[in-house]
Amino acid sequence: MAALRMHGIHLPDDMAVAGFDDIPTLRDVVPHLTTVHIPLEALGTQAMALAVAATVDGAGALVKRFGGSVVVRESTPGLR
Repeated sequence: MAALRMHGIHLPDDMAVAGFDDIPTLRDVVPHLTTVHIPLEALGTQAMALAVAATVDGAGALVKRFGGSVVVRESTPGLR
């Protein structure tokens, strides 16, 4: 976003920007960044549980799906 501003591109008027992971430090970015929120803590907990279960039970590859959600903020025009 800083590089776009350096080149005279105004956000979100000239270009929309979105991110992924919704990390807390990006909440200080201006304009506020639209992002895909992933429940990282729950994902990590499940990953550890699956790894332990596979080791203890001798199970094969296990799959657990996690949904994300789009958090619309000011970096995307017309979606505010």
